[in-house]
Amino acid sequence: MAEMRAERKSIFDYLSKNKFLIPMYQRNYVWGEDECEQLWEDVYHFF
Repeated sequence: MAEMRAERKSIFDYLSKNKFLIPMYQRNYVWGEDECEQLWEDVYHFF
């Protein structure tokens, strides 16, 4: 069984050092200002 390790990272480190790809089937979905604001609020409140 593989050993699992956890390490603490800031959200800035995680978001700035990883590539995020949007699958082709999701590219037609368009985010407006309301959706972006909701995402930011969710991330902010989580941390």
